[in-house]
Formats: sequence, C-alpha cells, structure tokens
Amino acid sequence: MSESVNGVSQNCLKLSNMKSNDLQPYFMMLSCYVACYVVPDSRLKIEILKAINLAMVKIVETDERITLEKQLDEDVGPIVVMNKFNVGQQEVDEFLQVFAKTTETFKQQPGFISAQLHRGIAGSTTFVNYVIWESAAHFKQAFDRPEFKSNMAKVLPNTVMSPHLFKKVAVPGICVD
Repeated sequence: MSESVNGVSQNCLKLSNMKSNDLQPYFMMLSCYVACYVVPDSRLKIEILKAINLAMVKIVETDERITLEKQLDEDVGPIVVMNKFNVGQQEVDEFLQVFAKTTETFKQQPGFISAQLHRGIAGSTTFVNYVIWESAAHFKQAFDRPEFKSNMAKVLPNTVMSPHLFKKVAVPGICVD
C-alpha cells in the first residue's frame, strides 16, 4: 500500500510527474479496460479500440468497402482470419512474443482450429498470419475476450495490421469448397 501525501498516493504523484509519452501505456490500458469490461456492445468496443488504435497499433482495413466490423456480423463458417503485420525492424522479437501470447489465448477458445505465421523473405519485417475458426461467431467471441484485447494492447507502436475474414471458394477443377 502506498503512503498518502496530502490525500494523494505516491503512485499518483509518480504518474503526475511523468512525461506524456511515459503515461501513454497507462491511458491505453485504462481505455482497453473500459472497452473490454464496461462496454457491453461489441460494435462499440471495436469503435473504441479503433479510436485508440488498439492501444497504439495502427489498423488498416484490407477491403475499404467491407470492414472487419461488418464481417464479424456474418453467420458463416469455417473462416480464415488473414492478418498482415508490418513491423518495425527493431520490434520483430517483441512482436513474435506478443504473437505467441495472443495465439495461446486463441488456442484456448471454442472454435479455434489452427494458426500459422509467415515472414517475408530477404530481411522483410512483414508478417502474414492466418487462423482457421469453425465460424465467424467463434472468432467474434474470441475477439471480444479481455485476454485478447490485453494482448493487442501490447502490439508495438510501429506495427500496422490489416485483418480480414475469408471463406474458401470452389473453383471447378482447381479448388474444392
């Protein structure tokens, strides 16, 4: 327990003496907490998290006509969640740690089937991840979990991600549905 000085805890004094850049993680955690635990509507959660850029990560829609939010409302399955990450050169190791923790969270969720991560060649710091789910509803349920939001809050400031949901397509003589 911290001691009080004129009714203000030592922790609050420490926070008030920090530079705004140093405070950013605290504000992001608080915003994520509010989005995850206080806001009941998943659409509103998405908007809040977009507004704070999922706690520092930049999200770019893969298809500017069809948003991730709209895709989460579809009743379809199985689905593949494809996500492209552009990661800062100095942040690759940390990105891989966050990816591992996030995927461990996903693996515990109903409807999770599998996940893969690929890295661009020739020194690229672009990664492509795909996760197979039994349905869009299962992914949405996992996406709304506080553990997922907490992991996403740790994605690094120079990371740009582009998530999108896909369903297999049958092409006669080439691909089966």
